[in-house]
Amino acid sequence: MGPWTTRQERFRSVPVRTLLPSENEPRVGMDPDARSRDLYGMLPPGTVEDIVRALDENPELREALRARILSAELPDLHERLTVLADRVEPLAEQLAVHTARMNQLAERVDALAMRMASLDERFERNDRRLDRMEEALGVLKGAHARNVAERDVGLIARSLGLRERRVLSAADLFDLAADAGADMNSGAMQSYLQADLVFEAADAQGETCYAAVEVSYTANGGDTGRALRNSVFLIRFTGCPCQPVVASLHVDDCVSDLLKSGRILWYRMPREALEAA
Repeated sequence: MGPWTTRQERFRSVPVRTLLPSENEPRVGMDPDARSRDLYGMLPPGTVEDIVRALDENPELREALRARILSAELPDLHERLTVLADRVEPLAEQLAVHTARMNQLAERVDALAMRMASLDERFERNDRRLDRMEEALGVLKGAHARNVAERDVGLIARSLGLRERRVLSAADLFDLAADAGADMNSGAMQSYLQADLVFEAADAQGETCYAAVEVSYTANGGDTGRALRNSVFLIRFTGCPCQPVVASLHVDDCVSDLLKSGRILWYRMPREALEAA
């Protein structure tokens, strides 16, 4: 037997009789019944490989060996299975209870999800309504502020060092632009015709001038931009000076530098006038 022989090969080559007790030697743990004695006598002499071959060739020997091995294991296995079954049964009952509770919880979660979806939809509808209400309120506040500014046009003119003569209507603005050959279909011209307030006035020397006023609760870049543009149009259409003005209760931070520069003037509308008008 060379050094390359594996442990399994060495075991298979061991004589079987050296692994088993002799016939006269007591066999601890073995039931010395007739079947066991017959099995011992049926084992062929030779190596483990010989007995494996004998088991393959002899069904009776194979069955006797199986019965001998299993006879010692089956009682213990049966007892263990019984204990296991006793333990599994209450676990199965508990699992059934937990499953039922989980199903109930899932149903409650589904119902809650449906209610949440319904609430989300209602909130979205309310948000849309609030948006429309805020938009409508902004339009109303703007219209109210314009009415106040037009009513107090004399105060606005005097804050600029002017004396008002007349407030120009949209038709007046149209005629001035048309007579000057302006493109009345342009977007800028349509916006010019919607100016919040334009009035003709006289300066300290009695010379004719104009003021282009944009009115808002809080003046922002849009208001100042329109006032500056409309003043440029009026200067071109009339040939007279025109002062851009924003009239508001507050001004946005983004236009504070423009107001400080003097390019556009701010008429601060009294809160009391906006509330009482």
